[in-house]
Amino acid sequence: MSSRRLRILLSVCGFPPAANYGGPAVSLDNLTRLLCGDADFFVLTRDHDKGETRRLEGIHDGWNDRNGVRVRYLPSGEFSLDAFRRVTAETAPDLVYLNSLFSADFVIPLMKAAREAQVPILLAPRGELCTGALAIRRLKKLAYLLTLGPWLRGENVFWHATSSEEAAAIRARIGDDAAGRIFQITETPTLPDWDEVRKIQPLKQKGFLRCVFLSRIHPIKNLRFALEALRGMSPGSGGIGLDIYGPPEDADYWSECQRLIASMPAGVQVLYRGSADHGEVHRIFAAHDVFVFPTQSENYGHVVPEALSAGCPVILSQGTTPWDGIEAAGAGRVISLSHPELFTRAIQELAAMDGAAFGLLRRNARRFAEEQLNPEESARAYLRCFEQVASAGTGREFEARSDV
Repeated sequence: MSSRRLRILLSVCGFPPAANYGGPAVSLDNLTRLLCGDADFFVLTRDHDKGETRRLEGIHDGWNDRNGVRVRYLPSGEFSLDAFRRVTAETAPDLVYLNSLFSADFVIPLMKAAREAQVPILLAPRGELCTGALAIRRLKKLAYLLTLGPWLRGENVFWHATSSEEAAAIRARIGDDAAGRIFQITETPTLPDWDEVRKIQPLKQKGFLRCVFLSRIHPIKNLRFALEALRGMSPGSGGIGLDIYGPPEDADYWSECQRLIASMPAGVQVLYRGSADHGEVHRIFAAHDVFVFPTQSENYGHVVPEALSAGCPVILSQGTTPWDGIEAAGAGRVISLSHPELFTRAIQELAAMDGAAFGLLRRNARRFAEEQLNPEESARAYLRCFEQVASAGTGREFEARSDV
């Protein structure tokens, strides 16, 4: 049986230089860059950033080279079955890796093209089947799952989960047909240059706390909850600041948040800083004392390890991410969303810390991130997954390759 180099056709809603599509785009950029010496990647994505219509700068029609990875940035008019049939024929992939389940304009025509070409599919829901995410427009999503059910349960469809919680959600929604075809592999986040990060971090002052919220401004990310926790601060709690970074995706929700910002008590200052370029994320976290993130649902929660790896402790919602272990590690606080008053108390307690006590939190945050994150090991696990899916679907063998 002949062997050859693995070819992967990968779809994702957004890809750099787009900046507003969140953690999956960043992780996939990291992953394809780490593995481009071992496999050929062909990335299909949108030609504009999230919430915008203008074409991304620095891209061109056809295949673009990004660090050895071929990327095709598509305008909306090219999301069609015929277009994806042509791309599938042109790239001759060994598997199609779909990142998102509910992006119907990508998923439905690309799944059909892959099925027609008898190419196996690896589908990563990216948290969309988790309880909190599924609750938003639930009936519409359940109808969509019902319609696609026969395809999703097909023997040539495999699943990628980034946590045990997401693997359980896939089994619960897709059924026993998916149980033996789920690959659980964590993400490949970017790690900072610690020497550079350390230079940015100012000494924590007792009675003051520099908080940051960095995520999409959307109900599921729960910025309003964080603002309500700050509004509950008692007089004399010290000087509390919150810098907000992220694109507003829900205009009504952002209006509610702005009303809360305007009603903050004395001693609490909240500023909106706009969207953050991903190259600046670690620097932003390093310049703040704590990341406040009461999210309602994350399959992975890329921003949490990004904050921790920059030495920024986290105040996190309990049971909504894979990162509940940060409190036991002394790297932050994990609090149930059913007790908003405890978020307020945690902010007050951290504000009261002096530099020495807070320095221990910072060191614990960085140590926890270092123990949990290994991008190269994660990339090797992805490559093994890709090879297994491709082999199961095609019966081919693939070239031996060096370690990542």
